[in-house]
Amino acid sequence: PDPNGPDLQSPDFCPFRVPYYNEEKRPHSPEFLVARRRRLEKWGVRCTVVDKSVPVVKIEGLVNASVCDEIIEAMGSQVKRSRVIEKGKSAVAQGRTSSNAWMYPSGHPAVLELYKKVMYVTGVAAPHFEAIQVLRYEVGERYGRHSDGEFRQATLMVYLNDVQAGGDTEWEYAPQHPRLYPRKGDAVMWFHCFSNGKINRASEHASNAVINGTKWGGTFFVYKKRRGLIKANEFPDLDRELV
Repeated sequence: PDPNGPDLQSPDFCPFRVPYYNEEKRPHSPEFLVARRRRLEKWGVRCTVVDKSVPVVKIEGLVNASVCDEIIEAMGSQVKRSRVIEKGKSAVAQGRTSSNAWMYPSGHPAVLELYKKVMYVTGVAAPHFEAIQVLRYEVGERYGRHSDGEFRQATLMVYLNDVQAGGDTEWEYAPQHPRLYPRKGDAVMWFHCFSNGKINRASEHASNAVINGTKWGGTFFVYKKRRGLIKANEFPDLDRELV
């Protein structure tokens, strides 16, 4: 094991609290990726910061094609119209027309391997995640500009398939105005808050309408506090394999 690697077996490990968390209003640093860049590149994974103000990090080659296919096959019949929370209640919204479902790693060995990779890339332990939100966008479907919320510290989204046209993810308020188009196996990670915990407006993003084809995605939300929905003991060999 790499002595400089994160202790992902610890249920309390989350690098977004100390030293990142303080009263200074500044964007998070993507340095959590720098220490692991060489290892990631050996796996064929390449990370590029496309906007430092959020930051938004493009992650190429994170997921094997077979894992993408397994997730789509397992969840294709389970997705239902996506909803939003309005005034504390779940509701259908005109600004969000996708379909979604939640997928836990138990019973899906390939998904367990994906969780391991995501935990290594983010440096965040399992209890700070929840189930994967599997998303489907058909032609014309979209999710307008929004924030993923102050309780979620970061989002890592995996593109599960190629899309013929449209379906890009856009950060309109970020200075570089990045727009990333779906490519099977690639991912993107971004932060929602400044280091003092306040929402960074530049993190507001949209999933633009699909023009041709169907878009599938898998979203991992990183929480500041432990959720406990994903157990660390589901990954008993994590240190030996990844750190």
